[in-house]
Amino acid sequence: MIATVLLDLDDTLLPEQSAVDAALAATSERLRDRYGLDPQWLTRSVRTHARELWLSYDTVEYCQEVGIASWEGLAGDFSGDDSTLCALLKLAPSYRTDVWSTALADQGVSRPRLASELASAHVDEQPRHHVPFPETRAALEELSASYRLAILTNGAPAVQRGKISAAGLGSYFEDVFVSGDVGVGKPDAESYRVALRRLDVSADRLVMVGNSLANDVAGPQRAGLRAVWMNRTGASSGEVRPDGKIARLDELRSVIEAW
Repeated sequence: MIATVLLDLDDTLLPEQSAVDAALAATSERLRDRYGLDPQWLTRSVRTHARELWLSYDTVEYCQEVGIASWEGLAGDFSGDDSTLCALLKLAPSYRTDVWSTALADQGVSRPRLASELASAHVDEQPRHHVPFPETRAALEELSASYRLAILTNGAPAVQRGKISAAGLGSYFEDVFVSGDVGVGKPDAESYRVALRRLDVSADRLVMVGNSLANDVAGPQRAGLRAVWMNRTGASSGEVRPDGKIARLDELRSVIEAW
């Protein structure tokens, strides 16, 4: 009998890419009237240069291991004890300014101070867009009445916890496991084992729920857990066989109870 529900965060409880795009668009919009720049074009340019520069750093291997993406580098808080997180914390200000400066240069604008202003404005803008999916809060309210709830997510600790806080979801969860704290990311089996140990629950009493077939279905299944796939887009699971499928979080309880 399932007693604990372990949930992914990004694109499971709240949208990720649309939130990033909305924050970048809002920041870029500041330049429409002042310089006649196309915000959509600037946003695309920022994304491109962010990815290219992020992949050029010595920290790239760590970021890929724990799941820290280039767009998180544009606004995230990299506080933490890990030595690579400390390196990212020091690197972030220049990374952000360089990305915006290069994107502006693509449109013929060379203003270092403006690039710095935009980088800072985007850091302030991003948290406003960490909004849960419409059904998330009510579904968590219902689930928490019957199950222990926890989060297992890849990323930098302060970044992921900041999203949870900005979305107002923290009170629903007994614990939050972030790969940057754990030291290894999904789908490594150790990430799920850490959650099992800290929650003091057996594998047959816990289910993992998330949108990634690799991280939230195949990975936990290899670790002996049941896994429910959050498939909001109607995609095919291919050769992966989830123990359950849902399109919205408020469908989860009926899947668990059917077991």
